[in-house]
Amino acid sequence: MRTLRMAPAAHDRAAAAVSHVPHALSALLMLLPKDAELPVSATGLRDMTRLAGGDPEMWRDIMTTNRTAILASLDNFSRSLAHLRAMLQRDDAEAVETFFARAKRRRDATLKEK
Repeated sequence: MRTLRMAPAAHDRAAAAVSHVPHALSALLMLLPKDAELPVSATGLRDMTRLAGGDPEMWRDIMTTNRTAILASLDNFSRSLAHLRAMLQRDDAEAVETFFARAKRRRDATLKEK
């Protein structure tokens, strides 16, 4: 653990982006497949939906308490999702690969720092 000093609003924005919205996305991913599709799931779905196993009452309170920052982060996510969708819509394989390569570099660098 490391301690960071930041203004409360900056903390709320950061927590929304790196904790609260990922938790909501985990829940959404768990609700996405139809029941008939779940038997083909494996470690990808399991790993991506681990957070969906959290306490619903606690997450209700977190979501409603940090609502403004979470809404802003969801808007950013929606724009990013639309951008990925557009790449797929225009069948731009190079852009899709660049998207995944950028994400991999960022994840690798973040894990290296910790």
